[in-house]
Order: sequence, then C-alpha cells, then structure tokens
Amino acid sequence: MNKFNRLDLCSNLLEVADINRNSNKNQLELDHANNYYGIQNVIKKYANLPSERSLFGSWPHGIHYDGKIRKSELSLPYVALYSFETYISLVDLFKKRLGRNKPLILPSSLPIVFAKKILFSENIDLNKKSSSIIFFPSHSSLKLSITTNLNQQIDLIKSLRKKFKCVSLCVAWKDAIEKTYSNVYDLYDNVYCAGHQYDKDFLYNLVTIFHSHSNFTGDDLGSYLWYGISIGCKPFFSKEVLSLFKEKKKWEPFKINDKDQRITFERLQNTMNDVQLKSLSIINRFENCHSMDDFNNLLFKECNFFSYQDPKLIFEYEQLAEKYFNRFGKYSIERKLFLIASKFKSSLKKDT
Repeated sequence: MNKFNRLDLCSNLLEVADINRNSNKNQLELDHANNYYGIQNVIKKYANLPSERSLFGSWPHGIHYDGKIRKSELSLPYVALYSFETYISLVDLFKKRLGRNKPLILPSSLPIVFAKKILFSENIDLNKKSSSIIFFPSHSSLKLSITTNLNQQIDLIKSLRKKFKCVSLCVAWKDAIEKTYSNVYDLYDNVYCAGHQYDKDFLYNLVTIFHSHSNFTGDDLGSYLWYGISIGCKPFFSKEVLSLFKEKKKWEPFKINDKDQRITFERLQNTMNDVQLKSLSIINRFENCHSMDDFNNLLFKECNFFSYQDPKLIFEYEQLAEKYFNRFGKYSIERKLFLIASKFKSSLKKDT
C-alpha cells in the first residue's frame, strides 16, 4: 500500500467518489456484496488469503446493534455467513450443525478493525486533531435519494462550533456526486468522502477519517456509530443532535419513473421505519446514561465485535466454508425456493 496522505484523497470528493476509480465492481466473488467497501480486500490481506480467489463466506456490510441475525440473512443463498453480532454467542453453532437448512454461521469481528490493524502495522502516520468532530449525515444509496433539512444541520454546526475547534463533514459517495450537502460545505472546516461503494480502500480511508478526529456524531442510526467506537473515536450527543435523531428521515427514488428504483423504495419502507425506531431507542439509552463515557461504554459492552481476531482463525473459517461449499454447493433447496419466490414476487410488482 503506497504511503500517501489519505485525508487529501478523501477531501477530493469527486475523485474519491468516482466509481470507476480503484474499483472492485467487476471482481468475481461468490457473494458480490463482498466487493462492497473493500471488505474482501481487507479480509484477504489480514488473513493472508489468496487475492485472486473468492471468499467462501458472505460478509455483511452493515451492523445490527441488537445482536440478532436477520431472517433476510438466514435466507441468503450463500453457503456461509459471517456474523459480527454472533462473535461470542454462536461461536459453537457451526460445530453442531447436521442439516443444510440454514447457512453456516461463522462468527467474526468487524473488518474495519482489521483495516485499522493493517494500517497501524505499516506505521501509517495518523495524526488526531484535538477538539475536533466529524459529522456523518443520513445518506443516499445507489437508487434512493435522501431528503435533507439543511437548516437543522446549519443550527447543529453552530452549536458544535461552541464546543469544538474543528468541525468536519463526511458525505457518502452518492451524495458527493449528487451534491446533496454542497450548500453547507463552506460551513465546515473539512469535507471528506471515504470512497465509493466498490472502493478497494474504503475501510482504510474511513479509519483515517475517524482517527483524525477526537469525536464523531450523526443525525440518524448508522453503522458509523460502531465503526467510530471501534476505531477509538468518541461519540458526541447534544440536544441538537438528538433533535435530528428524532426526525424521521425520508428517501425517494432518484428517478420517479424508474421501476427498479420504485420497487427498491417500496421494499425498504419497513426497514426505514425499523431504523427510526432504533434511532429513538439510542436516544433513550443515551438519556438514561450519566455521561458520554457511560454511553460509549454501554454501546461497547453491548456489541462484542470490536476485539481483534486471530487472522489464522479466519483462514481456518474460510477452509471450513470451502469444504461446506464443495459438499453442498452454493444454494440449498430451501434457498432456491426462496429465490424463485422472490423473483416471482418482484415480477408481479413490475407488472402492476
């Protein structure tokens, strides 16, 4: 990995958000989602796995803070599933399996923790700014655009200025391209983007952004909350932040007449409602804590996926998943039926 200033790259928004730059998009993986955010690159480097071979386990690219494995994950058509939330509780599950009705569960810690260890092992100079905070706003996805209340964000920036010498913004790649937050860029000291959806170095960039700030915050529940804590950056909440958390966020298709985007929007309605409820739950947890440190410790204790994991263990898990794959194939009968039913359901929606 070349030693260069990652923050300089991350501050060049249009360059770092260019999906054709440093991309995994066309790389062959059994689970295409392993190409997201450079996950497979970090895993292979950390566990000394062949870079040219696919991973046999499917790695989630988000975090569920309540520690449950989702039905949607259990129905994934892949032979093995790594789960951050089950690092301790299901460590023996894969040893006891007799059938093939559910995916093989392989417990793991966060890939961003591995990325941090790789960066630190290479003596990368990561200077932390004292009295600094990085803000992660709600973000658009590949198909859905976030509707923002910039006036509330302006009020938040003013309040943060009273407590921090440096206030920075981190925008998602799609929002960098669409200029979702461009009207408030000048109000921040720095504006960063960690990279696009298929950026091979996304996690390294995100580690650098977090580690360069003493604190972080956001306006909604997101994986950034646990990513930041895992890197050693402290969360910051205030009444202005809490008011943004309480506001229900709205997404809509980038193109209203695009059927695919409209179907995605309709399918995600329940998920959006679920995120809002969990945001309110986070607020309740914070308000019941005596201090910010207590809140940080509470989240840290509830989520058991921050510790470093022996790379040899991941190597062994991949060998186990490969044996499982060779025995059962990529799909089970149950998941084949699930896929057929899903495609049939989608076709009905397209026809209506």
